Amino acid sequence: RMRFSRKYASRNEEKNGSAEVTITKGAPDSAKNLVASVPSDFEPTVNRIAAVGETPMALVRNDEAIGIIRLKDVIKEGIKEKILAVKALGIRPVMITGDQPLTAQAIAAEVGITEYVPRTKPEDKFEIVKKEQAQSRIVAMIGDGTNDAPALAVADVGLAMNSGTQAAKEAANMVDLESNPAK
Repeated sequence: RMRFSRKYASRNEEKNGSAEVTITKGAPDSAKNLVASVPSDFEPTVNRIAAVGETPMALVRNDEAIGIIRLKDVIKEGIKEKILAVKALGIRPVMITGDQPLTAQAIAAEVGITEYVPRTKPEDKFEIVKKEQAQSRIVAMIGDGTNDAPALAVADVGLAMNSGTQAAKEAANMVDLESNPAK
């Protein structure tokens, strides 16, 4: 969640000082905690966006829900085939994501992953890697964000995308210079 505020003064407010406008963007569940009331179409809209594998992001202005933005992750060409090839080798791919359950389910289905863990925070990803390692499993983690850095750091193999954050690249053992794990 990121907050920013901007001073805005209308002609009337210029005489009396300026009023502060606070705009917040973030997860719909978090946004619901910031507003006095949620519009009746809020939840159906969020679910409709998430069900097709897109990420809904809520916008709140001065404690009032004002909209939902639809974001779509671009799935790398060839990633589904690469995941199927990895599965054929007996490797168990698990998608660990901060996305909502419906979004995670749709993306996982699109790329051929059957096991996924939605709504994870950085510390959750870290704990999942540690839990798998405690069961004598070798864990490879691919990530590109600051939220992936703790898990990348403890994984047996950590692969960061070159297009990712500096934190991810520093935490990982390797960096994919082409940012294309499907190759």
